[in-house]
Amino acid sequence: RALIQFIKDLTIVATIDDLMILLREELKKFHQVGDPFLACQTSNYGRWLLHYRAGRILERSTKNVWDQDIRIRINSKEDQQYLANEFSRPFQKVIAVPLHAKGGEASSATLFIEHSLEKEKVDDFIHFIGARLQTMSLSLDRLLLDVELRRSSYLWERTFDSIGDPIVIFDSEKNVVRCNKMFSQEFGEGI
Repeated sequence: RALIQFIKDLTIVATIDDLMILLREELKKFHQVGDPFLACQTSNYGRWLLHYRAGRILERSTKNVWDQDIRIRINSKEDQQYLANEFSRPFQKVIAVPLHAKGGEASSATLFIEHSLEKEKVDDFIHFIGARLQTMSLSLDRLLLDVELRRSSYLWERTFDSIGDPIVIFDSEKNVVRCNKMFSQEFGEGI
């Protein structure tokens, strides 16, 4: 039932922050597991990390590349070193769960989870995450696409509005669909 409820909750997640909140709640079932760290990469907007600090979700860009292997990694020295370099504190035990992996491609997102689980509990946790992996990956795939679309739209609007000549776009019935700032300044918005 818990897995089915998690899948239902993932279908209504609207932002990556919402996903982080849902993941945090889901991970609370394991008491020796800390808050999630989500490393994302998109082709147009680089790499960034989402993490919790003082109960809030923070986003920070990063130039450093994490291990983008498509396998789940348990207590990898490279993952511990990556997070230690990013957050300027030691990380002892980390489980890295690649998300958004398609076929044999490198993943564009990795969920890092700091933990203090005993060896026999790690297998239970991996099984728990594994059952949720595909739906988390699909949800994140959708959310990353939405981020790319919003940022591209914002960039297009800023570029369009920065053009020094008045520009207007009409539909087939000669209604104004969009005009830039220069057009609005010269001719007014009431056209």
